[in-house]
Amino acid sequence: FDASGRYLYTVGRQGTEHGQFILPTDVAIDPRTRRHIYVCDSFNHRIQKFDCGDGGTMRHVKTFEFEGDVKPVAVCVDHRGTLYVSDRERHKILVLESESGQLLRTIGSEGSGDGLFNGPEGILFDDAHGHLIVCDSDNQRLQLLDESGRCLFKIGDSDLFSMPMRVALSPDG
Repeated sequence: FDASGRYLYTVGRQGTEHGQFILPTDVAIDPRTRRHIYVCDSFNHRIQKFDCGDGGTMRHVKTFEFEGDVKPVAVCVDHRGTLYVSDRERHKILVLESESGQLLRTIGSEGSGDGLFNGPEGILFDDAHGHLIVCDSDNQRLQLLDESGRCLFKIGDSDLFSMPMRVALSPDG
């Protein structure tokens, strides 16, 4: 869709080839380029990168494949181009380099303590403050983390949230 809401084109179809998806669960736009889009292709165990080039077309650029039982469910990109990917099944956040897809580090592990997760879902990087916000779904809370993964603040419990899945910031932060 363009800025006025007019339909432009469709990207992908069901399948396992490049540019095809099985259960796409989230998308993120690289804030540096405003033309690279990352798609969580959960049941294909990968993130796909696309380039929204000139002329209203979108082309597949790269696929970041994951080994084993990784099913990415959410992705976000910080101002440096670092990718953060929620790995719900393994209860951690994967931190990847955006050009190569190389795993730089992981954040968290399974648990209910500070900086631990139980089914992380939606994630967002707040560039203004350098914080990662994680929907810690099965712990029924949101966690605010610094760039190293240390928990700075958490909010929620079963009275406030029931499995939070996505998070967003208003334009004023």
